[in-house]
Amino acid sequence: MRVASAVARWWRDEEVCEEGAVDGWKHSDDETVEALVDDLDERRGVLLASSYEFPGRYARWTVGFSDPPVVLSGRSRDFALTALNARGVVMLAMFEDALRGAGAVAALDAVRGADGDLARLVGRVAEPSGAVMAEEDRSKEPSLLSVVRCISSLLYHPDEPQLGLYGALGYDLMFQFEPIEPTLERNAEQRDVVLYVPDEILVVDRRENSAWTVRYDFNWCVAGATKALETRGLARAGQPGPAPV
Repeated sequence: MRVASAVARWWRDEEVCEEGAVDGWKHSDDETVEALVDDLDERRGVLLASSYEFPGRYARWTVGFSDPPVVLSGRSRDFALTALNARGVVMLAMFEDALRGAGAVAALDAVRGADGDLARLVGRVAEPSGAVMAEEDRSKEPSLLSVVRCISSLLYHPDEPQLGLYGALGYDLMFQFEPIEPTLERNAEQRDVVLYVPDEILVVDRRENSAWTVRYDFNWCVAGATKALETRGLARAGQPGPAPV
């Protein structure tokens, strides 16, 4: 397999530290899928494979990662963002500001660990309006997907198509859009959303027979602060052991 030569690039949206400005640093090097497959036996992560491409719908990439710093999980109208390592603690502060400004989020609490660091964001999305509206507007009513959209928007960069959320969406999400009364009992542990926010992603292009790893670091600026929060220098580590999606 041909692998991409190592490159490094740094981008900054603004030179001045402004509220809500997110910076990222990206580094790329060589990697293979086999090592990732072995990691996923004992660590959290995702591996998605595709060899088909259709513009705007399907991409031919194989992408995967292990030890993501943050996981978003949710059931019904409740959600939680949990830091999985020290890098995730920094990223939670970034997400907290964005979610507090989201109209679809009705409540948001910051949960701190024994060390005083931010460990988890626990929230609830607002109830739908119940108004009659067009299909394209109904899908934008407050739901767990509103939280996904908020985080996706925060992470978006036009030159970084792989940066985003990866995981699974449950069928019961439809109940947040359709006024259907469930008749079957649900498992209390069942989640409707489990999505990871990775900061290191393996990318494989089967058509071009090439592979590379992209590593991201984040810098979060708060208006009036003298020092920005950033993930650079923090270890990309996770807790080993069986970890179901």
